[in-house]
Amino acid sequence: MEAPVSATGHAIAPKYIRVYENLKQRLSSGEWSAGQRLPSEWELARQYGVAYMTVRQAVSKLEEEGMLYRVRGRGTFVAEASSNSQSVLGIVLPAGWHRLDPFYFPPLVCGFVDHAAERGYKVLTASRAEPVAEVKHLRELRVKAVACILIERSDMQEVETLADYGLSVVAINRYSGRRHIGWVAPDNMGGMRTATRHLLELGHRDILFFAGPDNNIDARERLRGFRAAYRDMQLALSPRAVVRGEFNEMSGYQRMKAILRRRRLPTAIVAASDLAAIGAMRALMEAGIAVPKELSVMGFGDFQIARYMHPALSTVRLPLDELGAESASALIEGMHSPPGGPPRRCVPCELVLRESTVSPRRVG
Repeated sequence: MEAPVSATGHAIAPKYIRVYENLKQRLSSGEWSAGQRLPSEWELARQYGVAYMTVRQAVSKLEEEGMLYRVRGRGTFVAEASSNSQSVLGIVLPAGWHRLDPFYFPPLVCGFVDHAAERGYKVLTASRAEPVAEVKHLRELRVKAVACILIERSDMQEVETLADYGLSVVAINRYSGRRHIGWVAPDNMGGMRTATRHLLELGHRDILFFAGPDNNIDARERLRGFRAAYRDMQLALSPRAVVRGEFNEMSGYQRMKAILRRRRLPTAIVAASDLAAIGAMRALMEAGIAVPKELSVMGFGDFQIARYMHPALSTVRLPLDELGAESASALIEGMHSPPGGPPRRCVPCELVLRESTVSPRRVG
């Protein structure tokens, strides 16, 4: 269909383009100041004498250009004018992340920062305990896109709130809410499935799984992977095979000490974290039980300490550098992609075999 033309033979711009150009001129003239709410789209439609959808198209085009931003349930607002308004990416981390897990968060953040720098972006790291994580502070610092690390399901609400305020958002970990929000996650389920299948294929049938916290997204995915491996092999899984606990060394140590008080030991332990596996190995060493001759141990994470254990720990590599880099890439991509098609990526987790796992010892 050809564009309409005027009596002089010149093409007439679509109505929404004319509304867009007029609105852009009004914004540039300072009629509305930064942070001020525009009249509603219905009101603008009445002002211009056009259909509501014509105004919606014009406003959406101005949003794409960074001149306006929409806040869900509140309206459309004027963005700050800045030549580098899209040059800052934010990453929101749990409170006390430096101390919370020194093996998990630092490499993830480094991967994120390094990739962002390669693409010409600065990075603002914010803790959920700091006021800088509030939306108004992010806007003051000209952050237009934010990656949020999901630890628990409750963290999803924060991601949704940021999206409602017009920020481009990507979740670091699997987002299972109902919004069109992009995410990048490690393949926790697939990694644990592969690790458990390896033990089953070695001949282990009496395996205990040292689970992570019930409300932790990673822990839940790894538990799913453990159970899936048994289904793959068409083997029955005892309800006692899952031992609840935390990711840390003390939890692994205490769970192993409790198991050692039983008369009968399993042939293998697979832990949802390297740290829990290392705690279990300490308890076994104190009890005089040889790993892997008498009991195999498998971890998850491939943290640097795993290769220096004696014996060196078999585990699943959690690709934290890649996870951070992929998250930054998805965030940048999401800022320039149309609504409804956010990036969603799963980063593979590789099985790393070392000395702590062998076939079970034959008895009798």
